[in-house]
Amino acid sequence: MMSRPELRKVLHNVRSKCASLGEAAELPRDCPEDRARKMVGLMAQEARDLVRSLGELEAALSGEKRPQ
Repeated sequence: MMSRPELRKVLHNVRSKCASLGEAAELPRDCPEDRARKMVGLMAQEARDLVRSLGELEAALSGEKRPQ
């Protein structure tokens, strides 16, 4: 099971990633295509990291151990 500081860190990561994705989604839609493609790639990576962090959080709250 995660310690309180570890749990706080994962929760912080989840909040941070959600905020980053929300901010990126607000960017102007009329930016150049190459920039938009790069931004979507960064958003996809952030979303994958968010899923991983949520998995860690879920495992910690259920008492499971998950591979990282």
